[in-house]
Amino acid sequence: MGQVTGTGRGSNLRSNTSRKVTFAVGLLCVLVAAALTTLSPSAEAATTATPITDFINYPNVPTAAIPASCKVDGANVLKGVSFIVNHNGTNTTGTDLSAFTLVVGDKVTMNWTDYTPGCENLGISFAVKATQHPTFVPQDDQHLVSFAFCSGTDCGTANDFGHLTITIPPKEAACNFQLDAVIGPPLNNVGPNGSYYSNASRQAATPPKASGPNMLIAANNGGVGKCTLPPRADAVVTCAMVNGSPGADIAITNPDDDDIAHVNILKGTTVVASNVAVGTLATVHQLVPFGSGETATLSVVDVLTGTTVYTERFTADCLNPAAVALKNCAAGGVDIDLTNSKPGTAHFTVTVGSKSTTYDVTSTTAKHFTEPVAEGATVVITITEATAGVLVDHLSFTMDCFKPSAKIENSCAEGGVLVTFTNTGSVPADLKVTKNGSAIDTVTVAVGKSVFRTYPMAEDETATFRVTGTNFDSGDQQIIHDCIDAATTTTVPPTTEGPSTTPPTVQGTEVVRAATLPRTGAGSTAGLSATAGILLVLGGVLMALSNRPVPMMATASMRSRGR
Repeated sequence: MGQVTGTGRGSNLRSNTSRKVTFAVGLLCVLVAAALTTLSPSAEAATTATPITDFINYPNVPTAAIPASCKVDGANVLKGVSFIVNHNGTNTTGTDLSAFTLVVGDKVTMNWTDYTPGCENLGISFAVKATQHPTFVPQDDQHLVSFAFCSGTDCGTANDFGHLTITIPPKEAACNFQLDAVIGPPLNNVGPNGSYYSNASRQAATPPKASGPNMLIAANNGGVGKCTLPPRADAVVTCAMVNGSPGADIAITNPDDDDIAHVNILKGTTVVASNVAVGTLATVHQLVPFGSGETATLSVVDVLTGTTVYTERFTADCLNPAAVALKNCAAGGVDIDLTNSKPGTAHFTVTVGSKSTTYDVTSTTAKHFTEPVAEGATVVITITEATAGVLVDHLSFTMDCFKPSAKIENSCAEGGVLVTFTNTGSVPADLKVTKNGSAIDTVTVAVGKSVFRTYPMAEDETATFRVTGTNFDSGDQQIIHDCIDAATTTTVPPTTEGPSTTPPTVQGTEVVRAATLPRTGAGSTAGLSATAGILLVLGGVLMALSNRPVPMMATASMRSRGR
């Protein structure tokens, strides 16, 4: 018996399984769609856009530009515009948006049937803003709360366009509101500090704003009526805010055009300014002093509601003072440097001995000066800063910069007096030489150097020499130049680094020493003469021997061998 393919129990089982899979997939799609519907925001749109903040150039901005093919503006860019208002589940339809009385929670949907030829693919926004009045007041700044946007095919097709839905926000978000249907993305702010959708409002502003097409399609205003808007505040800390000292500038703005605002200002938990009045649409500045390096929290509290409208923690990091004191022999005193690398003003006090002087120093006005101190004197210096305290604490400085010396001695080899000048100090030394009370020379000795000078004297002459200079006096030294009877006694002057030399006699000038050939012995030429005599005798003998005649026998013998 043959089998019929596709019939029987197995086939039924496979069919049931397929149906179950199909059902599960369908159920999953329904659940996902429901979840997406639940999560949808109050502003519904097919696409998104960025609110416009280029208020200076609006509406002539790329994202809002109407194409050249579109020869109309405002409500004329769309056809068949209508609105549906859902209030507590009941829908009301109309073509005039301004005719609806809207309240918190109402859902408003905008639709249209087509575009005016040439205006296809325009972006359209449906936006709600918070305002101070339930009617349009050009002087109010309207702040964007939410919006829906679409463009091109995302807006729909085939005579069914839009479906842009907005929910009227709660009073906390918008005491009063304005609902606008506009061309392109919405303005982030409509009003004096932003721009306007209609060209008439832009040109009526003071000063007038950019001219361009009308971007407004439809509008509706509503709300509870009179709103009391809370004040706003901001603060900045600078280092020269209050009388050149650190402080905070708190700016309190009252956006309400009906009522004066009153605020309390706190530093930490202390009220530093109470019941500060801020006029309608006005801004008031309050200065709060800070100490350098001080950290504190500033707060602004609305007196009417008791609400803290601003709070922020600040540190007045304004000073980094530094002071240095160093001895400077070349300048003849103590160098003092006062600096401050931060933007505040440092207040230094420099005390030298019993005298105190104050200096104000900023990051661009450092102080560098030398406090004069006489050679050999000692001073004590203290430097303080008003905030940082003691920076240099009783430092003692002694000006011992000049350390010259002079050695005066008779020198038979030089034919007079040899003076050796030495300077072990920190600055060059000028030394004056006198002979019998009259100045005969001035010698400058560099730091760490020695200079030799000779001053001629006659045989058996007696003279008094003296060398003087800053912080030095050799005193009178009597020199007797007696050299003939003391031929074997020669005074050798001290030498500097290098080969041993003997300075020639140069009156009043530095000695320039020329090297001489060394010799040994007792200083005579007797040894050399004896050696020369011996060599002369030996040479003569050798020459004599070389000239003697040769014996005949020897000659013959030599000739015999030669054969």
